[in-house]
Amino acid sequence: MPDRGAPPSIGDPDAIVHGLRSDPSLRLTEAGQTFLRWFLPRVTGPRGWDELTGNIPPHCKYTVANLARQCANEWHEFADLMEQQARSTA
Repeated sequence: MPDRGAPPSIGDPDAIVHGLRSDPSLRLTEAGQTFLRWFLPRVTGPRGWDELTGNIPPHCKYTVANLARQCANEWHEFADLMEQQARSTA
């Protein structure tokens, strides 16, 4: 059994999403359902990037790249907040 105070190792994103969707504390509470509706559409991976990036006009690519980096930084801050909260409740 993994240590509940330790951060989980990075694994298969599909399996992680399935686990979150299956977690009763998320699935069966209004707050959990709200979180899942907000969070899960924002979870992406490289699948389909070729098709998406191919449809972005060349003059927009630097703008999209900059916005993607800004979003990545914000996700990093979100991850730090989640870890900080996990440590404080462990």
